[in-house]
Amino acid sequence: MNNENKPKLHLENFSGSISIYDYKPRQGCKEIIINSEWVNGVQYFIISNDVDYLVVQKCYMEIPKNALKISKQNHLRIEIEAPNGTFEICTEESTEDELVVYYR
Repeated sequence: MNNENKPKLHLENFSGSISIYDYKPRQGCKEIIINSEWVNGVQYFIISNDVDYLVVQKCYMEIPKNALKISKQNHLRIEIEAPNGTFEICTEESTEDELVVYYR
């Protein structure tokens, strides 16, 4: 990923993880739980998934049709192929607007 021009976060304000689980009522659906204060103040997010990583982007003024609304418990539900588990947020590649999590 190339985030050279994006502002980096201050580590003292930024930490956490993302947990991914099967959402049992819907086959093929995952529940994503964002365990970080990074989500505070934003209701809609875009999820991008790759073989090795997951990217969560904040949506501000314009909300695209594929945006997901986060619940009060910081849960999102989406149909993606991703491993189950808890993954640390990559502070080197994440920005104020985008979280990057590698499946390691």
